[in-house]
Amino acid sequence: MGRPKKIREEQLKETTDSFLDAIVEKFGDNVLSNIRGDKVEAMTSGSLSLDASIGIGGFPRGRFTEIVGPEGCLSGETFIQYSLINPDGSIISKHGGTLKSLYEKFHRPATSNPVGFKVNSVADNGRVIRNDIADVVYSGVKETFLVTLDSGNTLVCTKDHKFLVTDNQYRSLDELVMGDVVFIHSNTRVKIDEKQVHDKRPEMFVKYHPTRKTKVVNGSTYYKIPLYHLIYEAYMNSMSVEGLRLILNDADVDFIDCLWSVPEGYVIHHKDENYRNNDIENLQLMTKLEHDTYHANKNIRNLSYVVAETKIRSVELYGDIDTYDIKCYAPYNNYIANGIVVHNSGKTTIALSASYKEIENGGKVLYIDSENMLSYAAIEQMLGTPVNKDKFILIQPETAEQAFMIAEKGVASGEFTAIVIDTIAALEPQEEREKEFDEFTMASLSRLLAKFFRRNAADVKNSNVAFILLNQVRDDLKSYMGGYKSPGGHALAHYASVRIPLTKGTEIKQGEEKIGINTKFVIKKNKLAAPFRSYIIPIIFGKGVDYYTDAVSFCETLGIIKKNGAFYKFEGETLGQGRNAAAEFLRNNPETLDKIKIQLYNVLNKQSIIVLEEEPEEGTINE
Repeated sequence: MGRPKKIREEQLKETTDSFLDAIVEKFGDNVLSNIRGDKVEAMTSGSLSLDASIGIGGFPRGRFTEIVGPEGCLSGETFIQYSLINPDGSIISKHGGTLKSLYEKFHRPATSNPVGFKVNSVADNGRVIRNDIADVVYSGVKETFLVTLDSGNTLVCTKDHKFLVTDNQYRSLDELVMGDVVFIHSNTRVKIDEKQVHDKRPEMFVKYHPTRKTKVVNGSTYYKIPLYHLIYEAYMNSMSVEGLRLILNDADVDFIDCLWSVPEGYVIHHKDENYRNNDIENLQLMTKLEHDTYHANKNIRNLSYVVAETKIRSVELYGDIDTYDIKCYAPYNNYIANGIVVHNSGKTTIALSASYKEIENGGKVLYIDSENMLSYAAIEQMLGTPVNKDKFILIQPETAEQAFMIAEKGVASGEFTAIVIDTIAALEPQEEREKEFDEFTMASLSRLLAKFFRRNAADVKNSNVAFILLNQVRDDLKSYMGGYKSPGGHALAHYASVRIPLTKGTEIKQGEEKIGINTKFVIKKNKLAAPFRSYIIPIIFGKGVDYYTDAVSFCETLGIIKKNGAFYKFEGETLGQGRNAAAEFLRNNPETLDKIKIQLYNVLNKQSIIVLEEEPEEGTINE
């Protein structure tokens, strides 16, 4: 006869407890943290839609998260009009060269006299400008296509490389067909508006003025003063123009010297440049230097170039070749290649927005910039806010080994709550650096990355640090059906608890001005909640991810926030008229936002998979 079930359960529990106690005594309590039922904590991504889609409120602490974005690429023989710049701003050379030669010069060993690089880019108004190069990357061997335009320009590029089309939009090659309009730099000058013809500027003569020059008229000496000067001085002295004119003609010199007058070295500028418009709102006091500089810059702008339209004539398969790409700083993430305007940008903004939120919540971030493209000034420009340099530590290593050793020490120190490597694909192993350019190394980065994960996975968990790895994608040449993979080997795919591919969507405009871009994410792998959720994050240039606007949009899509006409409501309470007003209400009322989050996670727990089927104009979600 067997033992009673209750006795067997008690004995099993005693055996299990003694086993666990022995494990804890020998190896420490950290090895049992998950068995004890600890909840995985999260670091907010700066986007409520992404936090909720991951399922735990953001990037997991004690785990690895990979964020991946595609990169379009060009042939190394592509001609780039780039300039080499001295630290004092003087130009060393502006002849340009091939993209491959630019890559070699950009990554040559640093000297005591560092050189800057600039490339021709295109501003929103279509004018050609010079933009700083953030990085030049080698993208590996890829399938490429020869694009020929009606203008005669040609370009060898991958199918995902983007071209400037109408309405300041960028579309990848696989979205374009023959006959589509693209833009080129064809040395077309800005069309100068016809100059307005003005009569001689009206002037007045008075018997005395403290700063104006004299003129002899019919044997008498007078002071000549332009009418708009007199109008501005009358305004500053709270007088009428006629009253000031009478004083300048009749009052004592000592009294006139006490009045306000345009100081020497200053001029009055007409804002609309119409000298007949002497309304006080149109007049502005400027130094003569500022005034001269303004008109000099205007004359330079009138001599600058604009891009011109042409059409795609043909697209032909070119073959598998070495490819390269250039990264430029936002908001002008474009450059001119073989005279054709193309586009590229990274995924750094989301990582920086998450880092800013982490610091705001009391954390400390170690940011390892392997692309060597960031500076504190550039980060402040991207996010539109000052950076706390005591809480945001920016490191720029020279090799992959340095990056991993710095990250390992950062984890071991316990000082940081978040660590970011930007990006894995840009890490250069020492072995690769020491070899000649035409000598290749196989899987050296993958071996280093696998070793780093083996050495540090447990320490990352024990220190509870959120570890974020940014990465790029490369064409998978081994796949019969094509496709993409991210550098770093299989270890990265296995060790990352969350993997988030990003793709760029439509531009965000305010009137005619381009102010941001919609970025689509997909939770492709998730060990913490349901995978394959997707949505659109609005990224605003100079601000990053707008957490509260994203929250309103995401919760409206799920029916948590209701829209009635132009008004947004939650549980009958009006949040505001218009999305911006509703976002501002949530910013100022965190208790309401907390209630919304509770409902949001309840809804998502019932809907395990949320898939975005079509890209919306402003971020919508389809079940």
